[in-house]
This record gives sequence, structure tokens and C-alpha cells, in this order.
Amino acid sequence: MNKLIEIKKLTYYDLFNNFNITLPKDNLIYLAGPNNCGKTTLVRILNKRLKSKFIININEEELDQSNLIDYYKEIECLIPNEISINNTLEEKILKYNTKVKVDKLIKDLKLTKYKKTNINNLDIKNKIKLQLLLSLLKKPTLLVIDNIMSYFDKDEVEELNNILKEYIKTYKVTILITTINLNNTINSDYLIIMIDNNIILEGKPLEVLDKDNIINKVGLDLPFMIDLSSKLRDYNLIEKIEIDKERLIDTLWK
Repeated sequence: MNKLIEIKKLTYYDLFNNFNITLPKDNLIYLAGPNNCGKTTLVRILNKRLKSKFIININEEELDQSNLIDYYKEIECLIPNEISINNTLEEKILKYNTKVKVDKLIKDLKLTKYKKTNINNLDIKNKIKLQLLLSLLKKPTLLVIDNIMSYFDKDEVEELNNILKEYIKTYKVTILITTINLNNTINSDYLIIMIDNNIILEGKPLEVLDKDNIINKVGLDLPFMIDLSSKLRDYNLIEKIEIDKERLIDTLWK
């Protein structure tokens, strides 16, 4: 990991005391943990909703809150239950001077027919996708999103993850999403597990999810295929974790 975003020495009452988190830049990252482990508090701190002290280093260049203009430019946050916009998507887009391919994003997110609809009149799924689109148009260095995937089914989550990964590849943005559902994290680039305001595991998703003994203790459920593969490997029926059902069946039949 050569390019990093580092949040250092974060202090917030007795919840965070010199807390540090390092994010590989230009990756889709999931921050997973049970309820009340500190995920949303961290998002609110980064969203400037909660006053705290911390330092941000981007590629070893310090950017602290003494320079708020730069800070605001670098970080964008999305909190689903706090979305309230009395405009249409079309009206909002007119305010952006962006090099992002807006029409492609609208099409990818299946929002074309809602361009002239007041955002506040939409159902929660499309409201979230519209706000996600607006956040992406700003091309922040870091986009922090609180638990949006809980509003979508398995196929929709996979589709959104793929859209975000393509966006990251094209526009070089780091996206951090909080979740309590480890199924959402399998095809991400990086996974961080948090408990009691502390990071206990981090790394490539399959490497982290392979630590089933630790994950089970913190109250998270392993994805079914990961859990099954782990048990089959314990009985020497397979050699490594397999997330594809068809490949797993083929391996077992050999």
C-alpha cells in the first residue's frame, strides 16, 4: 500500500482515544462491525457533525482541521437517514462543474427516469442512489458512506459495488462504506473489522474473512460460502476458501 489516507490521533470523549485508521487510497473499503461499535460515530466525525480532534494525512501530506477549506474539499459523507434535498436531480446537476461522466453514472444507477423528480419524493433506495450520484460528482479524495447497503438486496449490493469499483478505477477516489453485513464486503478491495471503537482485523476481504474464530466472537455472521468453505477445509475436503458455489461443487466432485 503505497498511497494511503491516514486518520490519526482521533479523540472523541471516551469513545476514541488517539484512534488511528489507515485506508489504502483509490480502493473500495468496507468498515464492518456490530451495532454500537463506533462506525457511525466515526462517519459523523468525518462529516463534521461531531466536534473532535484528528489529523488526516494523504500520501504523507498532512491536512488537519486548521485548514477547513482544504478539509471540506477532500472529504464527502453520505448518511442515508439525513438526506433532505428539495430539488430535482436535473436542477442539482446544473450546479456542478464536474468532469465526471454524469450521463453514464445516471444510467448505471438506473436513475434516468427520475431526473425531473423532486428528490424528497422518491423512495429511500432511489433517494440514496441520487445522493450517492451527487457525492460522486464532487470527486472527493475520500467518500465515507454510512450503511447504505442495508437498504438493498444481494443483487443490488453486488451491482452497486461494481459501479463504485469502476468509478474508483476511472476517477481515483477512495470510498469507505460501513456495514454490519459481511456478505456486502466479499468483492470489495479492503476490509476492516471494528469492535468497541477499535480495529481488530484488516486486509484483503478473503484473508480477513478467513479469521472465522475472531469474527464469530465479535457477533458478526460469516457469509455462507465462506463459512461452508472454512468447515470443509477443516475436514481437508478442500484446500482454500471458495466463494463460488459452482467451483466449490466441482472441487468436491473431483
